Amino acid sequence: MFCAFFTVCFSYLLVNVLFNNAEYNYKKLGLSFYIIASVYLLAFLYSRLTKKEDFLTRRYKSILIAFLCMMFVAQISFGLFLRFKPDFDIEAVYQGAIEWVQTGTFANYYDYYYHFPNNLGAMTFLHFFFSIASLFGFEDYFLVV
Repeated sequence: MFCAFFTVCFSYLLVNVLFNNAEYNYKKLGLSFYIIASVYLLAFLYSRLTKKEDFLTRRYKSILIAFLCMMFVAQISFGLFLRFKPDFDIEAVYQGAIEWVQTGTFANYYDYYYHFPNNLGAMTFLHFFFSIASLFGFEDYFLVV
């Protein structure tokens, strides 16, 4: 019952993304091909992995550790690739937290936080993680976030 409900909901979503999408100008034929190819690839992998279930069960911990290490490297790599220079409110939160860690105060941002005290929580949150990172010698705070 759940599978049928999921199939109907997912199919409805897929059809709307492909044919009723006014926001993006995707090539419908190419997108359909990639979706179908991905589904077939996942089904093929599933059929192959079910035959190796005993092996995978015995080696579960080592496979999990290897996968987590690969995902960690991928996440850090993409995070570095997506680096940007914060602006406006995010800049005040980010730079204020860095200044607070390095100098013990965020005096350059007092005026900002006087007008926008709602962002003090976000800056305190970043300050916590930046303080821990600074104890270990990290100076690239963007990498910490």
